[in-house]
Amino acid sequence: MLTYHHSHDFIPANKVDLLCDKFVKNCTIDDNDCWIWNGALFTSGYGKIKIARKSWYVHRLSACLFHDSFDPTLVVCQECPNAHNKACCNPYHLKQGTQKDNMSHPLTRELLRQKAYEYLSRQQRGM
Repeated sequence: MLTYHHSHDFIPANKVDLLCDKFVKNCTIDDNDCWIWNGALFTSGYGKIKIARKSWYVHRLSACLFHDSFDPTLVVCQECPNAHNKACCNPYHLKQGTQKDNMSHPLTRELLRQKAYEYLSRQQRGM
């Protein structure tokens, strides 16, 4: 069973229940068990939520709320099955690691290859 943790001092204790409720209301579950964030998005496609006038990445907040331990100095890597879904905030699809860990993930490498190909194609077409 998924439970949330109150031990993270950078999220006010009185906001945890409200944030968890907001998660439930703003997510739908797809065929890969991804929790798709239906709220605001950053231009990069990652989910966005405001807490005390600060914008947070939703997948990062999900890891903070639902993982046993959370190190704010590490990145949150998404490992969705069969897809690199930037709007996913399922804590079971998230793990913490270094930026190198995140960039070495096969799905991330494939996404970077696709972006590079698209960029080169635009350059060749003079766009």
